[in-house]
Amino acid sequence: MAIRARHSKKWKFAVVIPFGLLLACGCAQAGDQPSRENIPSSEGARLFMQRCASCHEGVNDRAPRVEALGMMSPKKVYAALTTGPMVAMATGLSDVEKKTLVEYLTGQDIDRVSKPYPQVQCKNGSPWFDYARHPRASGWGIADTTNTRFIPAAVAQLPASDVGRLKLKWAFSFPNTFSPRSQPAVAGGAVFVGDNAGNLYALDAKTGCVHWTTPVENQIRTAFSVTDWAGDRGRSSAHAPTLYFGDGSVHTYAVNAVTGKVRWKTKIDDHPFARLTGAPTLQQSKQGNRLYVPVSSNETMMSPNPQYPCCTFRGSVTALDAETGEVIWKTYVIPTAPTERSRGAGIPHFGPSGAGVWDSPTLDEKRGRLYVGTGENHVSPVENGGAVVALGLSDGAITWVKQIYAGETYNESCAEGDHWNCPPEYKGRMGLDVSASPLLLRANDGKDILVAANKPGDVLGLDPDQEGKILWRRRISRGDYNWGVLFGMAVEGRTVFAGVHNKYSTNFDRGPYWGEEELGLYAMDGFTGEPIWTAPVSRDCHQPRCQGYAAALTAIPGVVFAGAKDGYFRAFDSATGKLIWEFNTAQTFQSLNGQPAHGGALNGPGAVVVDGMVFLNSGYPDGGFSNLTGNVFLAFSVDGK
Repeated sequence: MAIRARHSKKWKFAVVIPFGLLLACGCAQAGDQPSRENIPSSEGARLFMQRCASCHEGVNDRAPRVEALGMMSPKKVYAALTTGPMVAMATGLSDVEKKTLVEYLTGQDIDRVSKPYPQVQCKNGSPWFDYARHPRASGWGIADTTNTRFIPAAVAQLPASDVGRLKLKWAFSFPNTFSPRSQPAVAGGAVFVGDNAGNLYALDAKTGCVHWTTPVENQIRTAFSVTDWAGDRGRSSAHAPTLYFGDGSVHTYAVNAVTGKVRWKTKIDDHPFARLTGAPTLQQSKQGNRLYVPVSSNETMMSPNPQYPCCTFRGSVTALDAETGEVIWKTYVIPTAPTERSRGAGIPHFGPSGAGVWDSPTLDEKRGRLYVGTGENHVSPVENGGAVVALGLSDGAITWVKQIYAGETYNESCAEGDHWNCPPEYKGRMGLDVSASPLLLRANDGKDILVAANKPGDVLGLDPDQEGKILWRRRISRGDYNWGVLFGMAVEGRTVFAGVHNKYSTNFDRGPYWGEEELGLYAMDGFTGEPIWTAPVSRDCHQPRCQGYAAALTAIPGVVFAGAKDGYFRAFDSATGKLIWEFNTAQTFQSLNGQPAHGGALNGPGAVVVDGMVFLNSGYPDGGFSNLTGNVFLAFSVDGK
């Protein structure tokens, strides 16, 4: 069995990994079931090195670190190995070995897990759902389907002058879990949020008590959309509003918002490494409601394994009938199906592949289009990766494609010293993904513009009427340790806000403004790209090592909210970039049920501001080189009232 040492000048560690074990049978043969008492304590460490370390202690920033795995429920880790995303890595392990690995990672006996404190339940006497309170925050765009993440004053009801008086009102603890990553929706007086243990909660927005809880098959990491309604309806109505969201095993759900009952569930893709990370976008119309569901993948993490036939996944968007869950159309953003292109050591190599759709689709009903960003291509040939793609709403046909770095690609094997599966189109740039939703800015003269950005830190203005022609381009990050837009920008008027964060938490590199940028927040004119202001992290940081803004940004009139990977949540004057308010979420909180809750990195979803309250998850480090995991959902209000 070949043993390969992982060495890198960029990543200062070396882990010995037996790659041949990643998909091959483990030491225990099929049917061999030794008693757990006979397995030495070092066995869990050995199994981890053989099966897990290449990603969870290696260069794959999408794989949770060991510290994060240690905060997970043992049953959750076991489910990942037996029925979830880690099935391929556990091939050949006996059930005893799987449990040994789980107990090594979590430090808990899977058969004797302590029960969490009971949640504070609401006293639901009369129908609790308030039909007078129509959806106030819905979908990734929060207040629109153009993904501007701007919340109007009538919805936010939080004047800029009051933001400095925000205080914590309540904290909700997610039990037996870590790394919360779903963005909430607010409707009917409730806030709907999920956790990565696969539980959906309806919480009272004012008090945080639980109206109902619904478990689903896998972790919930998307935003929620909720249908609007006409007039005042009763709780018993068969047409109660519906929640839509996706889980980690590529299922899309429709759930009764009043009762929590699942109305339908549809699996979107059968590829073993497919993932649903971007939120489904809800289109409501008199002709019938639709959901547009994006699909991404983590297949790239298998590319360093010479025994894996890399790669066959293609990103896609699927249109569903929102009433039934039936598929209307499905479009692969790489039109060409993967075929065998070469063979090495008896293992076939396939292509084209990749271009996962990580973001929530952006609706342009005026032009009858849908816009999505795509991830990088995994292998040769290069086709539609790292691009903005326009699709027709009616049939999903690709209208145009604009690649930001045309002809380039990357996969995880390119970080290896010998590049055994790295495509020839790799040009030294990694993370070419357009991972944040494109923004559609409306102009009074009808000359709208799309603003898109990628991980290397390019922000671009595209003409939606000229096949995505680049109208302006501004680079706000070096694209190595300092990365640009990861989860989302925000807009106020014609001003676009974007963040620069550090990919690896051990580095804090500074650079000049509007060139090779330092970590921070940047404001620019969305129609010209001209700089307006910058808020460098070094100006506002109070720690030895500060981190940048990776979480999706959120804007209200006069204010832009930004979450940093070190856990600091900040509010800035949207006209000047001056710091207005900040709160350190990377601490321990006393939750409503008395159980300690922990905050951590702010990453992934951004803040939601509704009716004078600010809602935020804390503790999602996005897998990367940070152990700031957490399990808390926070609610702020003016003076905590």
